Parts: sequence; structure tokens; C-alpha cells
Amino acid sequence: MLLSKIKIRQSLSLKVLLTSLAFSIIIAAVIGISVHNRVATTIINEKIAISKVETANALYLAQGHFNIARFQDDSGLNKVVQDFITSSREDGSLSGRETVILPFAKSGNEQSIYQTVPTLLVLDSIPKSFREQVRQADEVLDKRVTIRYSDGKEFPGFLIGGKLNIPRTGVYEIYYLFKLDAQYQSISVITWTLFVAGLQFVIRQVVSPVQQAAAVAEKFTQGDLTSRMSVSSEDELASLGNSFNEMAVSIQQQIARLENLSMLLGAVNY
Repeated sequence: MLLSKIKIRQSLSLKVLLTSLAFSIIIAAVIGISVHNRVATTIINEKIAISKVETANALYLAQGHFNIARFQDDSGLNKVVQDFITSSREDGSLSGRETVILPFAKSGNEQSIYQTVPTLLVLDSIPKSFREQVRQADEVLDKRVTIRYSDGKEFPGFLIGGKLNIPRTGVYEIYYLFKLDAQYQSISVITWTLFVAGLQFVIRQVVSPVQQAAAVAEKFTQGDLTSRMSVSSEDELASLGNSFNEMAVSIQQQIARLENLSMLLGAVNY
């Protein structure tokens, strides 16, 4: 540990490398947070928008089937509704989506025979305020929520809610609950990939030239006047490199003149 501290104090290039690396990590972290937020917003909003359109189309088709089934007897109508519920559950099991069907209101002889709630789902995952909005709306609505289960598991997600009018039974609220854990995992992978790539870019663009300059300067202080910085760009580091190289040439020329003068004086004295 002590030896490492001594090496850091004695090595100019190592000091510059560590300092530049620290700044590079800070810059990459700030950029990474900004990119993460933008990527997350884009991916999640796109997922919600697509799901909302698909849900609206699915409910429109289902309502059409129910309207046609009103001319059938109770068993025929029940089969059409149950087929819709079964299809929604099967599709949801593949995509990680939950389906909830709740009665809008009860009156007269209407019965809530089609109420559907997944076994472990905590029904409070659907806020009462959102249910009220769905009851009053004529279109499907969406809302970001935390999906909770009675076994303690929680997932980030969103709701899409709408209404269905089932003949001889009444109006029902229908909600699709979409989990976003897979999307957030993908976002994390993308963010870390961009962070590492950005860090490597910053190191190549900033740390490597500065480290090279420090190494050349260290050789220069040790008496190696032939070392030069390689310049391949036109930025501030390149300007610094050119100035350093010009200074090295100037000093080298002055030392050569002094050596020649010393030799000449030595020859005269001799």
C-alpha cells in the first residue's frame, strides 16, 4: 500500500492518468444517467402506446362479438364471453399481462357472473381514482402503477382500462395490467453498454493523450530531449502538444549551442 502511494507521488503520468480517469468516470456517469432516462422514457412510452392501441382494437372486436351474441340464448352468449376471457388469459400468460374484469354497476336482475381477478393479484393495484376515470371515459385509458401480489412480489408496470357492455349482464370494467420488469432489465443492459462505451471513448480522447504528454514530460525531465508528443488532431490537446514539442526543440537547440560554445572556449583556452 505504501509502495503504491510512493509510486503515485513519484509518477507524473500516473497522477495524470488517475485524475483524468476520475473525471472521465464522472462525465460518463452524468451522460449515462441522461441517456438512461431518455432510453427508459422512449421504451416505456412506446410500450404503453402500442399496448393501448392493441387493447382498444381488442375491446372493439370483443364488443362487436357480444353485440352479435345478444341474439343467442344464454348458453350461447355465455360461451362467447368465456371464450373472450380464456383468450385474454392465454395471451396474458405469454406476455406477462394480467386481465381483470369487474362489474361496473348492479341493477335489477343483472349478475356479476363474469368478474375475473387473478388469484394472487392485489386488487388495490388498480387505484380507485383510475377506476372512476375509466367509468366516465369513452376510450381506453392508461396509468403507470406498481403491480402487487399477495405473496409480497411487486413489479413496475402500467394499466390500460376500458369498458365492455355484455348483453343481459351489464357493463363491466376491464383492465389489462402489464409488467415492465423485462423492459427495465433491457434498459439496464443498454445503459451499462453505453456507459462502458462512453467511458472507453473518453479515455481514448482525453486520458490517453494526457497520459502520453505526462510520459513525454517525465522523460524530458530525466534528460531525454529527443522525446516528442505525437499530434494527430486540432483540439486543445494538439495545441498543447505542438507547444511542448516546439519548447523541446528550442531547449535542445539552446543546449546544443551552449555545448558548442563550451567546446569553442575550451579550444581557445587550450
